[in-house]
Amino acid sequence: MPSLEACIALKHALAEEQLVCMPLDRDPHRTVLCTRAAYVHRLKTLFVDDTTHYEVCTATPATIEARWREMFDAAGWRRYGHFDARGSVGYAYCFAKAKNLAKSRVIVSCAKHPLRSILHLVGRVLIQLLLRSAFPSFNLYSLQEFTARLEEYSQTVDPSDSLFGLYTDVEEMYTGMKHGAILDAVAFVLELCKAALRSPYVSVAKQHRGAFHVGQSRAKGVATFHLDDLLPFVRFELENLCFTLGPEVLLRQVIGAPMGGFTSPGCAQCVAAVAEYRCMRLVLASSRLFAARYMDDTFCVLNITATQRCSATLSEMLHPLLHMFADSGLEVEVEPALWAPCCHPASLWAAVSSAPFGTRTPTLRPPAPSVCAAFCRASPRRALLSARS
Repeated sequence: MPSLEACIALKHALAEEQLVCMPLDRDPHRTVLCTRAAYVHRLKTLFVDDTTHYEVCTATPATIEARWREMFDAAGWRRYGHFDARGSVGYAYCFAKAKNLAKSRVIVSCAKHPLRSILHLVGRVLIQLLLRSAFPSFNLYSLQEFTARLEEYSQTVDPSDSLFGLYTDVEEMYTGMKHGAILDAVAFVLELCKAALRSPYVSVAKQHRGAFHVGQSRAKGVATFHLDDLLPFVRFELENLCFTLGPEVLLRQVIGAPMGGFTSPGCAQCVAAVAEYRCMRLVLASSRLFAARYMDDTFCVLNITATQRCSATLSEMLHPLLHMFADSGLEVEVEPALWAPCCHPASLWAAVSSAPFGTRTPTLRPPAPSVCAAFCRASPRRALLSARS
């Protein structure tokens, strides 16, 4: 491991040679080296040329930060935390994607946001509320839940059943969400929580990441939120997604939530969970469904009858799964997956491990052989193509 001084010296040396060194997405131990001109071209293509997601702000960062301070004082948010007068708007940069070095992942750093201490807590509360609302969705809060869910589903499967399995990936899960869809999904989750929780208040520790409980608290270092106060924070961040691109350009994101935003993970999980909840009500009426999603990767299994296996009927069943995010501005892409016959108990796990969902962690343990034995070869691809059209 090189020392900090060596890293700084390397950075200066690269700058003198007009080179940029950026981490490889999802593989922080590898880096990509490109010319400064190539990196600037990436940023220009991602932000300046994309007039759909971003617009140029005519105000200065100082003006925006002053307006944030006025909104903070008017809303009475001081009871939740402080406004950091030394804070500033975020800044944008990008990583090269591991799958395709020509593509980039957009990142907006909000580490110096004046309201970072409060927005960070709001983001944590949203995820915890999703966990406690207990309404059906595909969401996995930990990859270790996957094996338990799959084993539970196996109890409902007969070896003679006909199963159709597929992997899907939610395209631009963060940056493609419509702001209206985000607000609607968060409001939907909050309404469910009001009915399910014993108190309209939730408390979260400011320092300890896992400390969360329902109800009020006056303990030191704990912030208490009323459920009605969470949506205004989400609306504030969505309406004020301003960041700098280099020293001179100031942009505002008008579609999606930035990777790097404090409430972005919670908002994305709410949008996905609400869409899945509505989709399950349609699909479960005609099929026993197993589905598990970790972030933007989803693994689905449909238990279908011999009659439903025909292309036309299967296409109708898959349509809700492949189009459930359409109202949110997102698209579902089907990942190619190899499904082996069930002659070997580990055939299903081999398919799971070789696909993007299974490769996220090396510690995911395979399910019991009885789980795998029931799964057979996937149905014709023609039905899948028909459902996507």
